[in-house]
Formats: sequence, structure tokens, C-alpha cells
Amino acid sequence: MTRAWFSIPITDDLKLVQPEIYMGQEVFNLVTENREHLNQFLPWVEQMIAKELEENFIRSMQMAHIQGTSQLFFIASGDDIIGAIDLHNINQSVRKADIGYWLSNKISGQGIMTTVVKFFCNYAFTVLTFNKLTLQIDVANTASNRVAEKCHFQFIGMHPADFNLHGELRDMNYYALLNPNNKHSS
Repeated sequence: MTRAWFSIPITDDLKLVQPEIYMGQEVFNLVTENREHLNQFLPWVEQMIAKELEENFIRSMQMAHIQGTSQLFFIASGDDIIGAIDLHNINQSVRKADIGYWLSNKISGQGIMTTVVKFFCNYAFTVLTFNKLTLQIDVANTASNRVAEKCHFQFIGMHPADFNLHGELRDMNYYALLNPNNKHSS
């Protein structure tokens, strides 16, 4: 059965899906299955202990989308949600935002997130008319650092002790990608 999702196709199989409350159980199950994998670098994972919390998160992201401060999409392969990608810390005056993403461990290492991030950046630049996208990635997260490089993000620098993950200060790599269609002064 094909689901009646509002979605944006990426490839024949991959799509970005607008989050809906009823997806809370499926996303909660996915987070639960991937808890150990995701908890290595994402601080919110250990607090996601019930589907109602995921549903509340979806509600808050829907409101943030309306307010123009964030945009969340689930990543789907066929009829299955396999991860998420978002724009957050949106700054409308300079048209910039941070990107965050996560993917099921079962399918990581297959180039899926690189494909999704490339598409998402193009969407942010052409449809949403952003000028700049940024990533902050834990230095130990080699997979996400590779995605940034493969998607042509420029390495800005490493910020020591820049992120609190489960009570430990972590070093973070900062990356930026400028809209290639806009002229920038240096």
C-alpha cells in the first residue's frame, strides 16, 4: 500500500516527507531501534522514551516551520521512514541556516545521506533561496564529516570543547556551503 504523504521526490526510491503527527510511532520505533547508534552524537536520543514525546516534537517542528525558524523532513525509502533532515537556527535576514540529519544504522554507508544532503542543499538554495548553509559535526563522527566533504561544504575550522554531549564537552568541526547562484563579497 502506498502512503498518502506530502513528499518531495529525490530519486525513484528516496523522498523527503513532511512530518505528520501520526508518524510519531514509526519514528519513535526507528529511534528506539537505532538508539545506541544515534546516541553517540545526538543529545536528544536518550530523552526520546515514548511515542508521545516524538509526537510532541513533530508538533513543535510543525509550529517552527510556520514561524520560519526550522524545517523538518523525514527521509523515506519507499514506504519506510529511514531518517530525518532539517534546517534549524534559520536566520531570515542573511538567509542562512544550520543543517542536521540522521539515518538508520541499517542503511548507513551506502551513500544515501550524501544523496539526500546534496538534494536538500539544492532545495534550500533554489526553492527557499538561502544564501548559506552550515554544519556542526562532532570530530569523532567520521561518517557525517565525510558527507560534508562529499557535498562540497567548505571546512571552516575545529572548535574545541564546543558542544555538550551527555555531560562531556566535545570538539566540533564547522562547515559552510554558499549558494553557488549568488554573488558573495569576500
